[in-house]
This record gives sequence, structure tokens and C-alpha cells, in this order.
Amino acid sequence: MPLMKARHYVIFLLAVIGILIGCMGGGGSSNTTSSTSTATTSGGGNTTVDVSMTGSMTFSPKSVVAHAGDTIQWTNNGAMPHTVLSDTGVTGLDSSTSFVGGMQPGDVFTWAVPANATVGMKYYYHCTFHGTAGNGSNFGTGMTGVITVD
Repeated sequence: MPLMKARHYVIFLLAVIGILIGCMGGGGSSNTTSSTSTATTSGGGNTTVDVSMTGSMTFSPKSVVAHAGDTIQWTNNGAMPHTVLSDTGVTGLDSSTSFVGGMQPGDVFTWAVPANATVGMKYYYHCTFHGTAGNGSNFGTGMTGVITVD
């Protein structure tokens, strides 16, 4: 019987260590404001900042902070197609060049923040199926997001 107790203790200890390692994360930091739709994720330069396209027709987080050289990675975690399109025609910030009929569930689109991006620049974008473009200085309606350079 002591051997069984020792096994249970080891399994428990490994589970606790796994949880602690998972909580430590890696790379950028995450700051949540009032809700998941307005959460802000921050990159650290030459890192990947993840944005989820959700079944509730939102980008999550809606607002991300990144540095020049960071990669923004959108993953369609919803059940229907979505797109990423710049509100101002920024080069490369258009998922339709890779996903002509929209990003299907599970698809991933990436875009690198330009090396010449300066602190304070904002890149507004939207889903052409579930949102409308803003004017480049504000959100449009529906499924929209923004990348702020830090």
C-alpha cells in the first residue's frame, strides 16, 4: 500500500508542476481590461502576438500592443469563415491574398508589423464578412480590431 500512496503523490506533484509551468507562460505579457473583447495583449519585439477569431464574431483580444518586427497571428477558432483586412490598405494586412474565400475554421494568417513602424502607430482592421472598416483612426462596426505599436 505505501507504494500506491507514493505513486499518487508523484502524480499529484507532477500535475502541480505542470500547472505552474503553464501559468508562467512565455514571451509577451497579457493585460485584461473590462472584458475579453477589449483585452490587450502585448508583444516584446520579434515575438508572436496571438489573436483569436471567435464564434461570437469578435477578434479576441480586440486590441493588441506590439513592436516593430513582431508577428501578429490570427487563428480562426470559430465555426464560420472570417477575414482580416486593413482599414487603410496597409501592405500585407489582407488575409484574402492567402485565403480567397475567407479563413476557414482552424486556418492561421500572419502579418509582420513593419520594421519602420513607430511607437503610437495604430493599424485598424476588420472582418469583411462580419464587420465594416473604420476610418483608420477609429474602429468600424462589428468584428474589428487594432494593433498599436509600442
